[in-house]
Amino acid sequence: DLSSAYGPPPAPVRLSLDLADLRISAGALGVRAIALYEQDVIFRCVDPAPILAALKGVQGSVRPLSPKAGDPLHEVYFRPPASYLEAPTLLTVLRKRLSEAAVFSV
Repeated sequence: DLSSAYGPPPAPVRLSLDLADLRISAGALGVRAIALYEQDVIFRCVDPAPILAALKGVQGSVRPLSPKAGDPLHEVYFRPPASYLEAPTLLTVLRKRLSEAAVFSV
């Protein structure tokens, strides 16, 4: 609706919409936080199964960790190929994977 009323959104608006989409999809999968630390994307989540399913078959490595003592959240480490670490590419990959998984989990 925005595009038909005002034309294509500027890049900063498109980025904001893409980030909002990622947040909504991640939240639907039980993700409480996503962080980029060095070469890893770290998902902190209630249950790692939906994230593992969403990232199944993606290039790179995926490693779930059990919660630390006293911490109810699991961590899933995703180390994408170096070419994915560019911001637009990483955002596109994560949005696609998580949004598809969120649709199927509802």
